[in-house]
Amino acid sequence: MLKSPKKLSTTMLLSYLLMNIGLFLWNSGTILFLSIFTLGLPLIVLAIPVLGMTMPRAKSSVSLFLRFFCSLLSLIPLCITITSLPLKRMVSEAGGYTAAPHASIIAILIIISGIIFLLTSICVFIVQRQDLQKNNYLN
Repeated sequence: MLKSPKKLSTTMLLSYLLMNIGLFLWNSGTILFLSIFTLGLPLIVLAIPVLGMTMPRAKSSVSLFLRFFCSLLSLIPLCITITSLPLKRMVSEAGGYTAAPHASIIAILIIISGIIFLLTSICVFIVQRQDLQKNNYLN
């Protein structure tokens, strides 16, 4: 198993940045519009998974579980992206649709980076939980 959760946290950071860049390229207008009328709630939900990247610094099980829960909030934009596939836009009032040209590439970027973020957060959680259990049994 992986021995260094700090190396995995850099992978988490890169995948999280790619996911947010993809989200803002894909739908930044909607995110900012909703943030204005909901007092920044979408931006807060997008910012909370940053706390999950601090899992290697957790000193107690409660702190570790809280940070893991924060990293699981990245499931929200991931599920929204998956449920909105295939990405189409309405061309006419008669109901004619056409595929958005670059949105599918951005959606794939969001999905892949979100899955990488979740997998690495699970790996960091498992390694850190084992370290905490080992240290508690020694004391």
